[in-house]
Order: sequence, then C-alpha cells, then structure tokens
Amino acid sequence: MQQRPLLLPLVFLLTGIISFLSFGITLPHILIVIFLAAIAVAVFVPNKTLFITLCSLLFLVWGNLALQPVISGDPETRSLLSQYEGEELTIEGIIAERPAVSDSGTRFSVDIEHVFAEDKELPLQGLILLRIKNGKIPYLSGDRVRFSSKLFKPRNFGIPGESDTEQAMALKGIIATSYIKSSNDLLLIKSNVSLGFQRYFDKVAGRISRIISVSVSTPEAGIVKALALGDKGEIPEEIKSQYGMAGLSHLLAISGFHIGIIALALYQFWFLICRFFPNLLLYMNFRRYAYVLSSPVILYYMFLTGAAPATMRSVIMLLLFMFAMFLERETDHLNGLIFAAFFITIINPAAPYSLSFQLSFIALWGMIILTPLFVKPFEKIAEKKKILRWFLLFLFASVSAVLVTIIPVVNCFGWASVTGIISNFFIVPILGYCGVITAFLGVIFSGISQPVASFIFSITGYIVKISNWIIVILDRIPLLPTYQTREIDIVILLLALLAISLVRSEKVKYIVLIGVFPLLFIIHAALGYTPSNIIEVDFLSVGQGDSTLISFPDGKHMLIDGGGSLYEGGWNIGKDLLVPSLRKMGIRRIDYLALSHPHPDHLQGVRWAAATFPIGEFWETGTPGESDDYKILKKTLAEHNVPVKIKRAGSPSVQIGDVKVTFLSPPVNMEKPDTYEDMNETSMVFRVEYRDFSVLFTGDMDIENEEELLANTERIKSTVLKVPHHGSKYSASPEFFRAVSPKVALIGVGYRNAFHLPTKDAIDDLNNIGCKVYRTDLNGTITIISDGKSYSVKSVRE
Repeated sequence: MQQRPLLLPLVFLLTGIISFLSFGITLPHILIVIFLAAIAVAVFVPNKTLFITLCSLLFLVWGNLALQPVISGDPETRSLLSQYEGEELTIEGIIAERPAVSDSGTRFSVDIEHVFAEDKELPLQGLILLRIKNGKIPYLSGDRVRFSSKLFKPRNFGIPGESDTEQAMALKGIIATSYIKSSNDLLLIKSNVSLGFQRYFDKVAGRISRIISVSVSTPEAGIVKALALGDKGEIPEEIKSQYGMAGLSHLLAISGFHIGIIALALYQFWFLICRFFPNLLLYMNFRRYAYVLSSPVILYYMFLTGAAPATMRSVIMLLLFMFAMFLERETDHLNGLIFAAFFITIINPAAPYSLSFQLSFIALWGMIILTPLFVKPFEKIAEKKKILRWFLLFLFASVSAVLVTIIPVVNCFGWASVTGIISNFFIVPILGYCGVITAFLGVIFSGISQPVASFIFSITGYIVKISNWIIVILDRIPLLPTYQTREIDIVILLLALLAISLVRSEKVKYIVLIGVFPLLFIIHAALGYTPSNIIEVDFLSVGQGDSTLISFPDGKHMLIDGGGSLYEGGWNIGKDLLVPSLRKMGIRRIDYLALSHPHPDHLQGVRWAAATFPIGEFWETGTPGESDDYKILKKTLAEHNVPVKIKRAGSPSVQIGDVKVTFLSPPVNMEKPDTYEDMNETSMVFRVEYRDFSVLFTGDMDIENEEELLANTERIKSTVLKVPHHGSKYSASPEFFRAVSPKVALIGVGYRNAFHLPTKDAIDDLNNIGCKVYRTDLNGTITIISDGKSYSVKSVRE
C-alpha cells in the first residue's frame, strides 16, 4: 500500500460517491468533523497506516456528501419547475458551453439570468439544456441570448437498459430542458458578456472547423474535425456506427492515445530543432527541457478540444510523466493513473459517472497491469529482436484494452465487436498515427498560414478516406454474442483488476486473470436462468408512440411497432432509445417484425430495428407509407432479403410454438388501402393467445373498425388490451371495452404530450369495467409475464 499511497483514498472516495448515486445511502455531515478531529490527533501518532486509513474514511464521507446538494437541487427551483412545467416562458441567459452540432440539431446549455411567465419574473437558477432542431447558431460561450419556449424537468423514459438521464442532467447542473424549432427563434441580446477564456478557445475552434469544411469533402470532414478538435457532431451516423462496431470509437475522441501521439511528435520536433542548432546541446540537457517546452502546447490543445475528462486524465498523466523526466526520476504508470483519477474526481466528483472517464481509465488500467503479464512468456524470444518485442507490446496492449472494456462496453451499448484487436493493426497506424499528427499540424498552421493548414487538412482527409474504406471491410465481421451484463459483472471485473494491481505473486495474478472471465459467465448463467414455459410481453415506453416486444416460450422474439415521435425531446426514438434498449435486453434477432400502420409514432423504431437486427419476417397490412422512414425501411428489408408478408383479417393464423397469433383487421378485401381517408383505419389488429392468457393488439384503429370486430365478440375477448390510438376520443367505445373485457389495459403515451392523451373518457370507461390501467408516461415500460394460466404485471416506475 505504501507503493500506492493514493490508491486507498481513491477507492474510498469512489465508494462514497457510488454509495450515494447508485444506492442512495446518505451519511451524516457530523462524520466530517469526527474524522477531521481524528486525523488531527493521528498526525502526532507515528503510524502511517492509521493516518492513511483515517484520510481514506474522510474521503469516503466527503464523496458521499459532495453530490447530495447537486442531486437534490434547490427546493424553490424544483417547486417552480413543477408549477410552470409545460407553459410558454421567456428565458434569458448566458450560453455556458460550446454549442454542439449533430444530425438532430444543435444543443448547448444556457445559464439562466431571467425567466418570465407573462409579466412575472420567476426566481429560477441553474442551467437549461436547449435543443434547436434546424439551423446553426453563430453565437459562442459567454453570449447573452433570449428565447421563448417551454421548460421540462429531465425525465427518464422508463425503458429497460436506458441511461439515467435524470441523474446525468443533475450532475451537470441542468435543471430543465427546452426546445425551439429554428435558430431564428434565438435572439442575441449582447455578445461577449462573460466566459472570456472559454470563448477564446471557442472562436479558435470555430475558425479551424471552417477551414476543415472548405478543405475536406464530406463525409471525411466530420472525422477530420473529430481528430483535430474532438467534435464528432458532423460524422454521419452510419460511419460512426461502423467505427463503433469495429472497436475504433476511441479514435474519434480526444483521448490518451491522441495526447500521447501528439506529445511524442512534439518531443521529436524539439530534437529536430536541435539538429539545426547543435550548440544548444552543449549548454543544456535539452531532453529535459523538451518536456517543458511541450507542456504549454499540450495544455493549450486540451482547452481547444473542450477539456473532456478523458483528455484531462491523459494530460494530467502526461504532465506528471514529463515532470518526473525533468527531475530525471523513474515513474510508476499506475501511480500516475491513480493520481489523475484522484485529482479529477476531487475537482469534479461527478466525473466517474462520465462514460469517457470510465472507459478510458479502465482501458489504461488494463493495459498497464495486463500487458506485462501477456508479454512475459515471450520475453526470451523477443529480447534479441526489437521489432518482435514492439509487435508483441502493441498486440497485447490492444488485447488488454479490449478484454477489460468488453463488459463495460456491453453494459453501455448492449454489444461488443470481435474486430477490436484486428482493426487496431490496420486503422491505428493509418488514422491513429498519420491522421492524428497531420490533423494536429493543421491545427498549428491554422494560426500561421490558412493555405498551408488547408493543404495539411486535405491530406488528413485522404488518410480518413483510406481508413473508411478499410472500416467498410471490417464492418462485415460479426458482433460478439450478446451478453446481458449486471452490476455484479462490473464489480467482479474491477475487483479482479484491483487484485492483480496489488498482489506481488505473479502466479496469483495469472490465476485471477485466467479465472475471472469463466467466473463471470458462470455467475451470469446462474442468475440469468429463466423458465422456458413463459411468455413475456414488454410494452415499451417510447414516448408518444407504441412499441411492444414479445418473448415467446420457444425463445423467439416479436417486435410490434417501434415508436418514433419526431424528435421527442431531441431524441431519435428508434436509433437513440429503442435499439440500444433492445440490445441491452439481450435481443440478438427479431424473428417477427410487425408494423401496425406506417404512421411516424409507430414506424421510426421499426426502420432502425430492421437496419440493426437480423429479421426473420416482416408483417404489414399493405398500406403504403409516404415518409422517408417507410421507404428506407422497405429498402432495408429488400437488401437483407427479409420476407414481407401481408396480414389482414382472414390471413392464416401463425403458430409460434404453443402461442397462436390470429389476425382480425383490416378487412381481407382491402384492395386499395391508399384510398382510406385515415391510415389508422388500416391498422393491423391481431390477438396473441397462449393457453388461457391472451393479448389483443389494436394499433391505432378507430371506432369505424369496431363494427366488424364486435360481430364476433368471442374472438376479441382478451386478458390484456393494447388500447387503440393512445386512449384518444377516437380510440374505442365503451361497448368495445366491455366486449374485450380485459383485466389489464396498456396505453402508450408521452409524458405531458401535446395531444393531452389519454382522454378522461377512455380512462373512465376502462375503470368502469374493473380493468387495471397502465400508462407508459406514468408507469414507464410495463412487463407482463404469464405461464399461460396466471400472469403478473410489473412496471419500471412502480
């Protein structure tokens, strides 16, 4: 422990933070006073272990208490937000960060100065996350702006596997979100009010970004901006996804890899200068001063790229290393990593909950402690061949990083790729070395000569083009089998890394290394066992829309609709919410993909599911959609040779193991579905029956569809009803509800939706027949499990 003096304090500090944020444990403030007093006494006791232990306990309490005010927020602010949430307000404030541009628009935080509700000013304080759907803004950090919009408290959708948006927003100090359609709706009141330091770097980054835009063609320009400035907003989603699946997302963010390559290039640059002025070597130890000369450049670059946690960690470690080399002392890389983590966490206790912080630290930790273990058996072979040694170091560093991040990556994204190691050999030398160095040279020359900078960025663009070509080939390599992680998996992995870091016996280290992954899979298999005689229906919370996942007893899966209200609070529901959630739920294949009708609030997620998962067959009613999403969906299905089947009343039932699917609407003789005035009338209605348990899916059918269904009430009686049309006044009549006679009713609606659904009449009609009503806006995702006889219902927001 004496060799790692900050390890115990760091572990206790992180334990304190996690105990509060993840488990809700709150410690009394008096413990701070108690431990401070104990430390004051321990100073006079010649026992270092006692002193370090007391300091560690102090950091545990401090970590537990540090974020409580942040998460709790100001009571008056919470009260006012609840009172005025959803009302049109006039908001004035300071742009608090560099605006981020992406396919879904522009987003940035605004530090509130004034909020007006008609003629009354509300005493609100904090940050607002503002999303602008269309147009780029010419404003920078420190500009005072005004806009009219509604405020909404951050709220999770309540879908399995989603990230905790409420907590993430609170940790950033964001009290509410807001939305405007166009940049024209944002009024500049005064420029350059504050944040001069940050504003300067925003202006420089903006100028460099414009040079790249005119020097490099799309889509390469987006990646060049990521390499040079850490700005990933203009990278096309398809390319970003390909890089992610190839295990190369780290190249698109300014991380330790970038900083290390740039530092090495700077170090070599200063020695190149010495060749022109050899007398410098006679008067000083230029090796020492090369580190000193490189440090300001690296710090400048850190602020230019936004000073993300991963970048800060890299810069802190690098500066520590440079300082040690200046003093001509050996450095312990693990101690440097521990110090960087401790320093960043003390400054920002919320940093450990940043994904970039977590993955970069775990990856570097694994590389530091595992690479020597992998290389050791080959030492005798490689000691006389430097090239072989460098090859082995590169190989096992990549293997180590991939191994230790597989479980965190699966936990975050629901999947991992087997191409991570392979792709590092092809792409890292091209994009990682050549691309990063030329992009950095372009940044340097952008302040000296714009034509030279343009030329250098154009070279980077060609390097990116070669990289993208290789990525397309690597993208064909399949993903790893889906592994649904749990918190215990992460805990075991971290404990294994800690054990390997602390124990001295190499034999024990190898035992831990070899045993940890089999142990994880054994525990996962034991905890993940589910009986094979149940059907599970997950009515997913996707905002103002419908989406249902059915997991059948034989292991097959059906997805019915996919949600997709246009930019629900800035989200692309299909891409950003539904697909990641399905991945985290362990879905690898969708055997039956059903679209009730091609309206946006049912269609978008279906399009993204078809593009992401292998599909067994696709069901629709034959109603043609006119939207781009529908055209892309049909093109995707055709490219993947997915059978498309038309399902209407009278279509043959589908038997899925012991489950029967019967189609009830639209009419079988619907020859020209495009002649219907309302596409809702063409909704696919079908009944899923498993022994004594049944679910009736109704899409957005209107009352006009009822007459035919009510002609034979026995075929629509069901245990569970998916209420038509989100519970609108056109959804269904009391007679229809009585005929179905459900025990449970499911309504898919968005929180505080503009349509004010579901209606009171629909709720009253369902309550009058003794039906238990669940709503995704209030209950989140609703899960119903049945063995064919009895059933149980649970929801995310119970």
